[in-house]
Amino acid sequence: MVALAAALLIAAPQNVLAAGGGNALTLPAQRHLVRLDPQNGAPATWLLAVQQDGASGHWLSMYRSTDEAQTWSWYAPVQDVCCERDTPDLLAVGMDVALVYSWEGPTLSGSTAHDVYFQWWRWNGNADWGSQTAVKVFDSTSSATAYLRAELARDSLGRLWVWAQRLNADGTFTMVMAVSSDGGATFQAQPSLDTFADRPGGRILPVAGNQLMLIYGTHGVEAGYMRLRTDTDPVSTWGARQAVFPEGIYHGAALSAAGDGGGGVYLLYKDVNGQLWYRRWSGSWSGRTQVESGADWALQPAITGPDNSITGGMIIVATLLIFNRGVAMLRSRWPAFDHLIEPPPTVVVQDGNVVKASLDKEGLSVEDVQMAVREHGVDKLSDVKVAVLENDGSISVVTRGGERLRRRRRRVRFLRP
Repeated sequence: MVALAAALLIAAPQNVLAAGGGNALTLPAQRHLVRLDPQNGAPATWLLAVQQDGASGHWLSMYRSTDEAQTWSWYAPVQDVCCERDTPDLLAVGMDVALVYSWEGPTLSGSTAHDVYFQWWRWNGNADWGSQTAVKVFDSTSSATAYLRAELARDSLGRLWVWAQRLNADGTFTMVMAVSSDGGATFQAQPSLDTFADRPGGRILPVAGNQLMLIYGTHGVEAGYMRLRTDTDPVSTWGARQAVFPEGIYHGAALSAAGDGGGGVYLLYKDVNGQLWYRRWSGSWSGRTQVESGADWALQPAITGPDNSITGGMIIVATLLIFNRGVAMLRSRWPAFDHLIEPPPTVVVQDGNVVKASLDKEGLSVEDVQMAVREHGVDKLSDVKVAVLENDGSISVVTRGGERLRRRRRRVRFLRP
């Protein structure tokens, strides 16, 4: 395993596909990739579902590799149309793939198009997968509401659970749940869970052989939470909310969780200050181990399993530490490398006027900039001397009166391409 980790660290990166912006793999908590091995001597197939934002003429599409992720090709559309910006969550069920897709982006407003869909991709027994008709799980019936950040889990009884977040008409967010007992043909909405002032997110996953776990937080400065349920309980039943991570979870969704093969969980996540931490759950949560203290906005967590050994978990952490320290060393020694991985600040407003070329380059709209300026308490762009998109995704504002404004924590940071 150590040799594999080392090989992964030095392997040349593969340019898999073109993406229209930095949100292509948002949310980090969602699963975009599955590996399907028929166990019959035929090569394994990797399927990757990504929102491309129109790059190469595609939106939400499926890509495929049959050579262990060395080369990739466009495979089939999922929702390959403009302009409902949906992102997927994939789950392998045998050789079939179940997925859900829903809205996700740096900004959000109500829309009757912001729904949640479930879909099967069925294996044909040879080397292809066919998509079945998508089933609507949650329906936004008002232009003041929306559903977003849907994720999928399968419990020990074979039921499919869809967890999503609902934007309410008053601007709050509510965690919603639906369950299917007929293989995804229909879904029954369950009682709503928590309601927050800020956008929530996290991960739903099976644990302990007969339970489901929710790990979640919000875009605000709050703790990280957990709920559990046992599969034999009534479907409407979830355990009480527990505050398990006082340091919180960045944007509620900057986390990656994987089963350890023994009923436990590996968790890698960013806290509200952007620092990266590792924990393990095996009936209770371990203490946290810091993986990266640099609070780099561009750093996102990724973890895989299973491996039910303590050694395996520590190798994962050690691999991440070595990788991140290596990147830090390269950035300190070669400024050109630093500029390569961390873009310089970009002026987006100058003397009350938006800089169109900068917005096009960074994938921002005028509405995005107006929202950021209003967060600083400035009502009109004409009152802005200069506004700068910083390398951490925040926007700094200098007013015509000379006052410099920059909030330490924003509800939305713009993901830079």
